[in-house]
Amino acid sequence: MHALRKDNVELLIQEAASGEVEAQYQLGEHFRNRAAIDIDLEQAFAWYERAARQDHLDAQYRVGVLQLHGTGAHKNPAAAIEWLSKAAEQNHNKAQTRLAWCYQTGTGVEANIDRRGSEYRYGVDLVSHRGGQRQRARAVFCGGFVFSRGRR
Repeated sequence: MHALRKDNVELLIQEAASGEVEAQYQLGEHFRNRAAIDIDLEQAFAWYERAARQDHLDAQYRVGVLQLHGTGAHKNPAAAIEWLSKAAEQNHNKAQTRLAWCYQTGTGVEANIDRRGSEYRYGVDLVSHRGGQRQRARAVFCGGFVFSRGRR
């Protein structure tokens, strides 16, 4: 995504403020995007959260990641796990992979090898159908690590 012109951002803000969920997500992307001149991660989080509460799948993933790392929001691994789980349950492959990492590292949840193996397996299957070679490679590598330890 490239930086939006100021008049486009103002129009997007109007649409987002009126409750338009895709505009809220796009505004979050705008404020998070490193190519944007006016980067504001707190604003990005606020708009993502509004879209996530209206069941925007990618916004749910973004809210989870930002809360997981405390970027643009207070670090809250427990809330991050809730958002990532919501997205993962709706087949968001990045959320599934990130959630599996949380189970692997015990970030925001108790470490659980059985759960992370199934999350990676599920994520690999989904990514295989959708493309996304980089994400697929990551999931395959991490899933392979889990399975090489003889755990499922």
